[in-house]
Amino acid sequence: MTDQFPILLKTAAEQFTNQCTAFAQFSFENGAFKAHMQATEIMKQFVGDVTFGQAPKGILFYKNVFDFDSINNVDFLYQKHNGPQNTVTVQVTFRDGTSPVFATVGESRSEPFYTQFDHFDIPSLQKYPIPFNPIARGNGKWTNYEAATVQADVIRQENSTRLYLQLGPIGREVYFETTKDSAISAQGILIFCDVKKLKDRPLESDDPDHPDDRQMVADYTPDRIVFHLEPKPNEKLPVDEFGVVIFDPLIDLGDPGVQLPKSTWRDFNPDQNQPVPEPEEPTEPTEPTEPTEPTEPTGPTEPTEPTGSGTRRWISRWIVYLLRL
Repeated sequence: MTDQFPILLKTAAEQFTNQCTAFAQFSFENGAFKAHMQATEIMKQFVGDVTFGQAPKGILFYKNVFDFDSINNVDFLYQKHNGPQNTVTVQVTFRDGTSPVFATVGESRSEPFYTQFDHFDIPSLQKYPIPFNPIARGNGKWTNYEAATVQADVIRQENSTRLYLQLGPIGREVYFETTKDSAISAQGILIFCDVKKLKDRPLESDDPDHPDDRQMVADYTPDRIVFHLEPKPNEKLPVDEFGVVIFDPLIDLGDPGVQLPKSTWRDFNPDQNQPVPEPEEPTEPTEPTEPTEPTEPTGPTEPTEPTGSGTRRWISRWIVYLLRL
């Protein structure tokens, strides 16, 4: 029997730009199939009337983390594939349940929106109950999750004082100047509360009548970086904090407390894993030009599914690879 997991995983990787870890739980109650999912790295959860408990861990594939905010009604398609020996691959594909048609003009294909895949090997399904249904459908919605962490790739090139933090799962990157110029290639964890506040001036749009246009600065030590607002004159620390990066082991970023460099935030393409060349230093930081949206690669054809009057765009897919009893 063919193992579907690597095939489905390859399909998702070709269609979607980003990925992160997510946990899911399923149930079949009173003739209705229900699902619940949490993706803490991007502060999102899928609410489908299931109490979250023990659940397999997997990988969520998606294009843009901000797209989750634009969908109020989400349908999902659950599929279970029997694999070789005692293995089972479970796939859940989420789609926009409100837009009847989402296709490029002149083309009949639908455009994917989110996809999630999961692969998990366990000795039995007693801890992770999976319904017997080979295929089922359900409904729910994506909402914000109160806290989030995301892996941060820390990069500084030799003979450069500019430090980059690349946050692949949320499609963001931040850089700032340090007091040292030794090469760094390490990893840390960014803890944050609101992904929309990870920008140069996080409070400037909160109160149009009294805008706060202070820039976010980076307060760094060998074990952490705190991103907070630039203090007002004579204002004591701490001020409003929007993110903390934790390192283990310690990293020699520079001399702590010497400066509070302003940080520059921008979109990041995970397929380009190197920082951009050093620009000439302007008198004032220049807002970076938004990168051109990358062309989506052509992936394998999605399974055909009746959709009434039109084809709705796929928004996510979840796959888990398990051992059956």
